[in-house]
Amino acid sequence: MLIEQCAYNNRWRQVSTAAKALFAACGMVAAFLSRSPLTTCGLTGALTAVTVLGARVPLLRYLKVALPALLFLAVSAGTLAVSVGWG
Repeated sequence: MLIEQCAYNNRWRQVSTAAKALFAACGMVAAFLSRSPLTTCGLTGALTAVTVLGARVPLLRYLKVALPALLFLAVSAGTLAVSVGWG
């Protein structure tokens, strides 16, 4: 429900859904094509800044919405770091 509140109460609620979807798709493609983790982190920071500053979504609300995905990413990274190889 929190994500819907963010969607309906931000500054870009009048912008076309197709335009916002294209922006998000371009961000995903750029992250996929980046060659270093530092580039991906920079892109993440830039997209977060655009969302928080451009759409005027409060930072704490944004972090509450992103927290489940960030926890999943942390658990996945930990699993990959401690993976066991045979041979």
